[in-house]
Amino acid sequence: MNNDNSELSNLNKVNEDIFRQLVEQTEVRKLPEHLFVRNFLPFFLGEKNPNENPDFYSYWIGITGSPSAELDVIDKSGNILFRVPGLIYSGIINPSRATNNSIKYSDVVMMAKLYGNITPTAGKNALDKGLSEKYRELQSRSPTFQTNVNRWVEIFRRYGKVEQQSEAVNRPVVKDTISDDELEY
Repeated sequence: MNNDNSELSNLNKVNEDIFRQLVEQTEVRKLPEHLFVRNFLPFFLGEKNPNENPDFYSYWIGITGSPSAELDVIDKSGNILFRVPGLIYSGIINPSRATNNSIKYSDVVMMAKLYGNITPTAGKNALDKGLSEKYRELQSRSPTFQTNVNRWVEIFRRYGKVEQQSEAVNRPVVKDTISDDELEY
């Protein structure tokens, strides 16, 4: 029994460590541009398939510290050229804490259960409303998903991999190398 408690304690510690690495903001690590361009940019551009090089993810995470960590790419003088977004976008959610003016997920669920005791429809409506409010709150945190998309567009533009559509639309389009013949319908 004591051995089971020890294993459970170790497992809980590992889970807490993993969770902390995913959601905590740590110091942004740096990588010289020539190493980024040679070793990682081809994967981000889709020129190389990460599934054909399984070490890609472990190398990237080894450098950044976590899948959600960002990376500063620097020039030879150590000046930051740009910041690469994390592989996993975790900026929208941190269920471990609520801000001063926000409601916790557990409170949303508890209220939905209470309303659900009246009628199932009232419970569903309370859950929908609470989760929608929570989503809007989380979406307002920075950096937003769109900020990260814009960062990728600027990175791709820097290396000549983004074309502009017509002036009327003015939305960047990332060049792809997949022909329509390869798509399944």
